[in-house]
Formats: sequence, C-alpha cells, structure tokens
Amino acid sequence: MKQFPLLFLFAVLLSFSSCYYDHDGSIVLEEPTPPSPSSVDASVNFSANYDGTPFVIGDTYEYEDGTPIFFTRFNFFVSDVALIAADGSEVEISNIELVDFTNQNLDIDSANEGYNIEFSDVATGEYTGMRFGIGVSDELNATSPSDYSGTHPLGGSGDYWAAWDSYIFAKLEGKVDVDLDGTFTSGIVYHTGGNEYYNEIEFDMPITIDEDNTSLPTIDIDVRKLLVRSENDYLDIINNSAVHQDGELMKYVVQNYLQAIKAQ
Repeated sequence: MKQFPLLFLFAVLLSFSSCYYDHDGSIVLEEPTPPSPSSVDASVNFSANYDGTPFVIGDTYEYEDGTPIFFTRFNFFVSDVALIAADGSEVEISNIELVDFTNQNLDIDSANEGYNIEFSDVATGEYTGMRFGIGVSDELNATSPSDYSGTHPLGGSGDYWAAWDSYIFAKLEGKVDVDLDGTFTSGIVYHTGGNEYYNEIEFDMPITIDEDNTSLPTIDIDVRKLLVRSENDYLDIINNSAVHQDGELMKYVVQNYLQAIKAQ
C-alpha cells in the first residue's frame, strides 16, 4: 500500500513530461505544429523547343519554306514577374530577369533541363495565375548598364543599344543555308527593343506556394512560333535576315512572343 503514492506520483510526472504549454501558459497534451513559413524560396523553369523538338543551339531545323536553319543565340528579358491572388492583387517576385538559352541549351540533355531561375522570399498561399512582361519595363528601360554591377541582369553592355536608348529586349540569332548546299552562309539577327515593343503576358491557372510546392509553372517557348504564325504567314528569313531597325518587322516578331510562350 505504501508503494501506491510513489507510483501515482511517477505517472503524474511522466504525463506532464509530454505536455507542452501554449503561449498563454495553458497546458496542451500534444506538441504544437510549428507555424508554416510566410515565405519560401521558389523557382520557375523556362523550356525552349522548336516545333515540339528540344531547342538546341547549333542543331539544324527545317524552316517553314524548307530552308535549313540553326541558331547561335537566344535570350530575352522578363520584367515585373508577379503572382496573382484571388482578389486580383499581385505579389511581385522579381522586377527583372534575363532568360538565356545561349549557353544552356548546348545538347539534348541540357535543353530538356531548361533554364531555371530562383526567387527568394515568395509569399506562401493560393494564387490564380502568373504575369510578367516580355522585355524591360519602362521604368527599368530608362536606366543603363552603368547603373548596375556586372552580375546584375541589366549590367551587360552588350544588352543595351544606345541608338534605341533602350535595352535589347530579346535576341534571336542564327544562320541559314540559302542555297541548300549544306553551307550556312547567311546570318539572321532578330533583335527587339524600345518601350513601344514591351508586352505583358498572363496565365490563368491555380498555383500553390508552400513548403511542399516551391516550383512555379514551367514556361515553354516554341522558337518556331517566334517567326511563324501559320503555314501561309511567316517571316521571309532570306529577304529579311535582320529585324533591328524595321519597325513593322519588329512588331511582327514581338507580337509572336505572345503566341509562342505557354505555361504548363
């Protein structure tokens, strides 16, 4: 009978050892679940293809008119990258990024891997879509590379064109075999830039950002669609090898970015 109080006391102490105290001092019997973070690091992957085939720098493709073509450079800026909340408000996650496939898509494996961009401190929650500008926003386009460090997306002098007083929003360069003799002698240079050629694109789709979901939708670009709208409506790349000064040609290419880019 004398052992009962000791056993009872031991049981009480053991039970209290697994109890926890709430913020108001009250006892709770289970360990509280730690609060979810209000922000996480997230990423978005940009993937490029040519009419459904992985886009590889240096690989030869057949253009709409039958001309063999390969590409040596492809990059573009995206501005004001934001997630859209259910009430229509936007949560900006970056004001400028440079998507550059030039040194990334060097073979099939790297092309399938895509170009990944990391974002810090993305607010967790449920979103209804994503929006970004293709090019450099008016505010940032009023600056120049000298305003930034060399590691900043806008810090490269080769991405600015003083004659335009603008950054070069996008670069698509390559070569074509005009004579179909296996020799690629004609170059193509399709650059766009200038505030009037800045466009925004928006994707409506459910997006969840939390500890278990840190990847944004993949953004896929069909490079063929940058130059081809349909089988009867495409850029004559032999007679229009450069889109740099011609406003109508630049408008044609810029508008094609809207049809070429999809989210999935």
